[in-house]
Amino acid sequence: MNYPTAEIKDDVAKCCELLSAYGDTSFEGFDEYIKKNNPERLEEVYTATFDVNAVCHLDVGYVLFGEDYKRGEMLVHLSRAHNAVQNRWGTELPDHLPNVLNLLPLMQDRVEREDLVKKMVHPAVRKMIESFDKNPEKANAYRFALETVDRVFVQDFGEPEPFPEVENE
Repeated sequence: MNYPTAEIKDDVAKCCELLSAYGDTSFEGFDEYIKKNNPERLEEVYTATFDVNAVCHLDVGYVLFGEDYKRGEMLVHLSRAHNAVQNRWGTELPDHLPNVLNLLPLMQDRVEREDLVKKMVHPAVRKMIESFDKNPEKANAYRFALETVDRVFVQDFGEPEPFPEVENE
């Protein structure tokens, strides 16, 4: 879910291999998309999807809370969690989905990890998926990547807890 780099084709192929070991071949469509497009096109689609006039926002706290102060609390909590395991989040915020996905396997406390996924990250991923156009003719490959994340979360953690809507003023 990171910005495409020169390694994206190898990284996606590795993900497909790992997922197929669990009998999940759903990520293969994303792999095919990555293979058939040149790096410039991949960058263009990523930017149009997540950055400029974004179809979908990858910041978990923003998806859940918008500009509400609760996002700030979440950022502080995630910053501490990243620092505790020395996981650097680079130029993005600590709630950026790729950063959170990198954090999860590093978390030592299984209960804390499960709570984070079920109460925050997984509900946010579901909202991210909903932000994409459902028309198959306007399909976006990143929707399929997020749907794969959703399936892995269901398999590993069960269904997410319902997330209450936040009133943004």
